[in-house]
Amino acid sequence: MRMKKITLFIALLLCSWQLVLAQSTITGTVTDAKDGSTLPGVSVVVKGTTTGTLTDVSGKFSIKVSPAQVLQFSYVGYDTKELAVGNQMVMAISLDQKAALLDEVVVVGYGTQKKVNLTGAIETVSTKDMTSRPVTTTSAAIQGKVTGVYVQQNSGQPGKDYGNILIRGIGTLNNNNPLVLIDGISGNMNDVNPQDVENISILKDAAASAIYGNRAANGVVLITTKRGEKDKMRVEYSTYFATQNPTYLPEVLSSYEHATLYNEAALSSGKQKKYTDAEIQKYKDGTDPLYPNTRWQDVWYNPANMQNHHLQVSGGNKDISYLFAGGYMNQDGVLLGTSYKNFNFRSNIDSYYLKNKNLHIGINMAGKRSTFNEPPYGSSGVIRGINRDIPTDVLVYPDGKFGVDANYARYKSGGTNQSLTNKFTGKFLADLEIIKNLKAEFSYGFDWGQSLTTNFYPDIYYYGSILKYTNNQPTYSPSEVTKGNSQSIGTTLNAILRYSLDFGNQNHHIDVLGGYSEEYGQTDYSSGYRKYLLASLPELNIGDVSTQTNSGGAYHVALRSYFGRLNYSYKSRYLLEANMRYDGSSRFAQELRYGLFPSVSAGWRISEESFFEAVKPVISNLKVRVSYGQLGNQTINTNYAASDILETGYNYVYGGTFSPGVAVTTLTNKATSWETTTQFNIGLDADVFKNFTVTANYFDKVTSDILMRTPIPITLGNLNQPYQNVGKMKNTGWELGLGYHNTFAKELRLDVMVNLSHFNNKVLDLSGLGPIYGDYTILREGDPYYSFYGYQVEGIFQTQAEIDAAPTQSENPKPGDIRFKDQNGDGKITLDKDRVIIGNQVPDLLYSFTINLAYKGFDFSTFFTGVYGISAYSSLELASPFFNGASGGKWLLDRWTPENPSTTNQRVYLDSKRQGIASEYYLEDASYFRLKNIELGYTLPKTLLNKAGIQGLRVYLNMQNAFTLTKYKGFDPEKSANNTRTDAFPQVRISSVGLTLSF
Repeated sequence: MRMKKITLFIALLLCSWQLVLAQSTITGTVTDAKDGSTLPGVSVVVKGTTTGTLTDVSGKFSIKVSPAQVLQFSYVGYDTKELAVGNQMVMAISLDQKAALLDEVVVVGYGTQKKVNLTGAIETVSTKDMTSRPVTTTSAAIQGKVTGVYVQQNSGQPGKDYGNILIRGIGTLNNNNPLVLIDGISGNMNDVNPQDVENISILKDAAASAIYGNRAANGVVLITTKRGEKDKMRVEYSTYFATQNPTYLPEVLSSYEHATLYNEAALSSGKQKKYTDAEIQKYKDGTDPLYPNTRWQDVWYNPANMQNHHLQVSGGNKDISYLFAGGYMNQDGVLLGTSYKNFNFRSNIDSYYLKNKNLHIGINMAGKRSTFNEPPYGSSGVIRGINRDIPTDVLVYPDGKFGVDANYARYKSGGTNQSLTNKFTGKFLADLEIIKNLKAEFSYGFDWGQSLTTNFYPDIYYYGSILKYTNNQPTYSPSEVTKGNSQSIGTTLNAILRYSLDFGNQNHHIDVLGGYSEEYGQTDYSSGYRKYLLASLPELNIGDVSTQTNSGGAYHVALRSYFGRLNYSYKSRYLLEANMRYDGSSRFAQELRYGLFPSVSAGWRISEESFFEAVKPVISNLKVRVSYGQLGNQTINTNYAASDILETGYNYVYGGTFSPGVAVTTLTNKATSWETTTQFNIGLDADVFKNFTVTANYFDKVTSDILMRTPIPITLGNLNQPYQNVGKMKNTGWELGLGYHNTFAKELRLDVMVNLSHFNNKVLDLSGLGPIYGDYTILREGDPYYSFYGYQVEGIFQTQAEIDAAPTQSENPKPGDIRFKDQNGDGKITLDKDRVIIGNQVPDLLYSFTINLAYKGFDFSTFFTGVYGISAYSSLELASPFFNGASGGKWLLDRWTPENPSTTNQRVYLDSKRQGIASEYYLEDASYFRLKNIELGYTLPKTLLNKAGIQGLRVYLNMQNAFTLTKYKGFDPEKSANNTRTDAFPQVRISSVGLTLSF
């Protein structure tokens, strides 16, 4: 018996050895079953083993297998196919594309849904180009990628070059930022490295957003970070190096031009000339260092470098998957003294337990440490100074003494404004399938943040004029330092039950979700200040004790919520969804703390009807959607809208003794509650001629009970005004997304995407509080949000006779001054009767289009974006002639003079009253068309890489903000419309070279 066992073992061993020896090399080509194009990067794996390979750029593969084994072919967007090897030596495999619409999964509130079943207005952002585009923030990366979303990148300053996001217009007079959730935890999307992002979903209408109730009125952004896959370990490294230059800087007068025009302005205003003819000649000659042509833009702006590195390790098996990622970015700014360094990490681990892997436990951790630097007076103050300093001033005198620019002297002497930020986020999650179709989920998240700030002014001596320098009369600015420390802690708890059921011969499907959520946040902050430091060190303890001041505070906020969702579908043809959230917020009084926010939506997949079969060769998919619901907003400029707040510093005398005290300084309205947004949406999704996609939406969005500060009687004293629910605003608009995708000649791939969006905004009600006037804006019922407001311009006065015959102006105009329109025909130009709306801060049309081409190993992409029908108001420095002693733009050379009777450009003058008149003259068309990104890449053939053990290597060239077409003559048309001065940090053109390496 024993001998038989030994004989059997030897026979089995010989058979196994023979099987190994029987292995042979199989080659083949994988193509697209539809058009025959070859597919690079297809995974070819021996079933039941870890042995495998990938197809090269020509779709070819080579692998050693035995005749009894089976090969699995898998590729993103295609159905997996299995083929037995048998006696084949050469294989030809064609893969079928998945029905993209049917299989694409979209991240929604507290879960995912197939795109085909969506009834709300939800769009996803492709993150494909985030690894190569030199975008430093996730918010800037989504610009132009989604309809109905206005992303405005107001600055090119390192650390502040994020995008401000508006979803479907301005909906409130308070905070219009959307709610951002990162792996389910509320946060700042710019804290996420764009290269760590797996998916971004934008929830735009009430049906999609209502499950987040109290904070969803401005839309919701869901960010899902990358996770590991149950596959062998994969290492990916990406990097790029870049140079930056301002996209545009306004042209300014030279010292000779400035001196000449300033004298002209002085004489036309009845004042004495400032510069003698001899001095003007010296400025023209440019040979005397005391009479320079100082180009302040050249002093402060210089090309800057940037580098970015990212390393990711991922992998796993049936029991565990993991992803670890780390990034480092070092970005210098084009403005002296500006820079940003950021270290970040992320780890996502998922493990699976029990017999059928029904228990899933996950741990997410992420953090960053960043350092932000700018000049001691702040970038906006420095830039305003650049435009205020005149070219006739000396930067540094021949003996090394500082000239007029105190900011430059502080920077060169070691001054700085620095912020050090530390952040950590952690999340524990677990889900268990209790019984079939019933799943319980639990998650607990924690986030901690700290910001340490130092603003240091060193001791400096500087000379404001040649006269002061020659008389040795320097201006002394003593040293000072301000230190700040802010720390925040937040927690998020979610508990969810999910149940799904199919019945009626699988024709009916129901998904039910119910959940509970708690969120808590606490922030503590403090600051200290001292002057006259004993040494040039930014430390408080070496400053004069008698000059010290300090301050601090804290605030807490909390939310408690119950939410639910019901989805029903019949034959995947008729779709219905209902959402509800019952929210409570600590910001409001006890009896008004909770609010109910419901929504309902429906969809009809017309293309699934039998009567539609004849149309399917033209329209393969057609779905209409409709939704209605209410959302809330609690984010205003106070954390205690309905609570009395005691302020310190109100001291008093009690019993003859001076005692510290507190007092209530702000009135509160205990009836203050939520802002409520009611939104209706109707939409359509279609696939046409197989290669075209169409998504369209129309929305009507009304926000009521907007919280505003309301006036109080003067008899109540010097108290801050209370918040009350008194405003109402409406937004309507349409969105259209078009796509075209096709492959030509088997290897040329073309993808084109076009996005168009239009908004209308109107203030419906201010409860008698309006109009509310700004220096150049108005908030008024029946008009758009804070429209530009001023005098219309009818031209330039040419003669005194023309002035005498025109309506009278209180500023006593002269020939060459602006002529304003008399709106009511009373013969007088007055503030109350003749100012009108002259422009809009929100564009009429947003548009973008992307073109992607791929041929063999080459890829090429361009991304254009722009806005139409938006105004920008430019006043004061540079725009107004010699405002506050500043110089002027080059356009002043074409000013009105008797010899140059311009009908568009006013004369130069020195008159502070006239400089501040708000009118169309200072309003510019800020519409623009911009090539936001252009990129050329090449992926090396795998036949060259496999021998080195490298899976993929791609190199590329990229340019961000390549060119801009616009009539705007300020810094950049993309700057905030609210910023009317010239202190915006310029946008930058980024030229980069990079690579992505995987193995």
